[in-house]
Amino acid sequence: GQAAAIEFMGAFSLLLISFGVGLDPRQKQLYGAALGPLLVGMTVGIITSATSALSPGYTGAGIFPGRCLGLQVGIGHFEKHDWVWWIPDIAAAVLHAIMYNLAPPYTREVSCPRLEKCRQKRDAEAAQAA
Repeated sequence: GQAAAIEFMGAFSLLLISFGVGLDPRQKQLYGAALGPLLVGMTVGIITSATSALSPGYTGAGIFPGRCLGLQVGIGHFEKHDWVWWIPDIAAAVLHAIMYNLAPPYTREVSCPRLEKCRQKRDAEAAQAA
C-alpha cells in the first residue's frame, strides 16, 4: 500500500510538471527553450531520491513502468507484487488526463462581441468623466 501510494504521487507529480512546464507552449517565453526539460529532469531526480528514503527496503518511485517491464522480460520472471509498478502509474495518468480535460491549464480567450461592446461603452464613459 505505501509503495503504491508513493509510486502514484511520484508519477502524478512528474506528469504535472512535464505537462505544465515542459510541454506547455506558453512556458517557452517564461522559462526559455532549455529550462523546461531541465526542470523535468530535476523533478525525476528529486522524486526518486526523496521517495527512496521513505520506506526501508524501497528504492524509490520507479515512475516509468517500462523500466520494470524491461528488467522482468530480460530476467524472464514476473513477481506477484509487480502490480505496484503498473497500477499506480496508470491511475496517475488517468487522473491527470481527467484533470486536464476538466480544467485545462490554459485556454484561449474567446472573443465575445457583446462583452467587447460593454468594454467599449465603459471605456467611453470613463473618458468622458475624465
